[in-house]
Amino acid sequence: MQDTGHILIIMQTCALTISATLLIMLTMMRFLAPATPKEYNIVRRLLSFAMLILSVHFALQLVFGFRAKSVMLGAWVNILFYSPVVYIISYSTVRIICGRANRRRHIFASFLSISLILCVSLIGHICGIPIPISICIVDTLYFLTLVYFTVYPQNEIRSMSKTIDEESGNEPVLYNIYMRRSYTILVLVSLFIPFIIFSNPAILVFTPFFLLSLLFYLLSFIALGFNSENIHNLINETYLEKEQKVVSTSSAEFSVVSDVAKRLTDEDKQRVRTALDTWCHNEGYSQPELNSVLLANRLHIPKSLLVDYLREVEGMTFRVWLSNVRIEVAKRLIIEHPEYSNEGIAEACGFTRIYLQNKFKEVTGMTPSEWRDAHK
Repeated sequence: MQDTGHILIIMQTCALTISATLLIMLTMMRFLAPATPKEYNIVRRLLSFAMLILSVHFALQLVFGFRAKSVMLGAWVNILFYSPVVYIISYSTVRIICGRANRRRHIFASFLSISLILCVSLIGHICGIPIPISICIVDTLYFLTLVYFTVYPQNEIRSMSKTIDEESGNEPVLYNIYMRRSYTILVLVSLFIPFIIFSNPAILVFTPFFLLSLLFYLLSFIALGFNSENIHNLINETYLEKEQKVVSTSSAEFSVVSDVAKRLTDEDKQRVRTALDTWCHNEGYSQPELNSVLLANRLHIPKSLLVDYLREVEGMTFRVWLSNVRIEVAKRLIIEHPEYSNEGIAEACGFTRIYLQNKFKEVTGMTPSEWRDAHK
């Protein structure tokens, strides 16, 4: 038992060190990446606050030894501190990946959950409900809200990720992959918290996995800060367009997107066509992480004009158009340069080798190697 107590102290010290280090790293991002969007900085401050709560929690555990004194007392303290941390991380993920979607509902659910946990704890103390029963009720409430904050952000992330992937014209950008996977790992690990907080041995086994998943998530977020402007523009514009469409369809006098609905003039078409021809001539398609916002910025035209041109003139979405451009370039390069490897062709087109293989066969019915052999 004494050995378990010593190991518990060591584990809590390590947890305090890691959470405090993450807090410092998140704070330093303010100076290391000063050009990050406002939305990113808001989320960074929220996550810093979450790490501060965790740091205070582990410091209090070390100073007062709640878990060492009583497993039930330690479990109750864990729930009180872990609840706001989970809710803040969940809200931050929705906000950083999904823009302005359903923030009020998320905040309301967070405050409601915390209020219920505090009320049940207070009522249990006043009414003399046995501590194990009271804590089990609180733990059940915590688990149910944890499930909600696990499922809901995943749905939002999946929905926005699909939009981002379609706009990128390529496989998901790296930030999107890491943010999704790191958050998924974190919430899956967190789902075990309500079950293991009643056992010191389980806590000792579980804590390293939780800290590693938290570290992976926050490092993914920090990495996002160094390359976040374009993707945040895409997220915000996507939701702005959705909001505008809702306004335009719900009330006739609000014609926010009336310009989008108009047919393009010949001058607009010529302007976009010339810009795209120049861009293709300069091999702009070779940039892997390309989306409609970035391309519109490069062409010095509004994104809405680019998207409308592709839909009205080319008859396809940005994703399909860009994929077709890259496939045509790949077909030409394979014929003109038979000495090029598939990796070289893919890199020149802005694809990865695997993505080129899949898309090429989908469009032509042949692999790049079969296409090369057929045109010798």
